[in-house]
Amino acid sequence: MLVSGVGMTSLSDRIRQPCIRSSSGLGSSAVVPWLLLNRRRLTILVHPETGDDYEDHAQHALWLGAILPLRLDAFTGGADGG
Repeated sequence: MLVSGVGMTSLSDRIRQPCIRSSSGLGSSAVVPWLLLNRRRLTILVHPETGDDYEDHAQHALWLGAILPLRLDAFTGGADGG
């Protein structure tokens, strides 16, 4: 556990759609201030889970660090027409 009350899925070397690098999931936005201070050189994409994966990643995302390209075509039914 990184921050009290915040869970994290296991970090994976496996690339998860639509990310171009390995990724992990955090269980709460309460960790964002901690990440801002402690991410070091990591690039982190923070996004909600509203049920619309395309919009969550394309429109409602917050990047900590460098903005990386995403494979938004991995989502179906989103604004990309997929």
